[in-house]
Amino acid sequence: MRSFRLAMGQMHVEGGDPDRNLRRAGEMIRGAAAQDCDLIVLPECLEKRLRERGYEGP
Repeated sequence: MRSFRLAMGQMHVEGGDPDRNLRRAGEMIRGAAAQDCDLIVLPECLEKRLRERGYEGP
């Protein structure tokens, strides 16, 4: 059976600053990848905060 590594991302999500939030999320994703994680779970409020500010993403 193959092992599976899961990372749980904990970060401060700032309302009104989607670019900063995405940078923080990117740093967490890169850090998890560097530790050979297969999946990272980010805060559920990240998407809500981004959408509240009209951020549709790249």
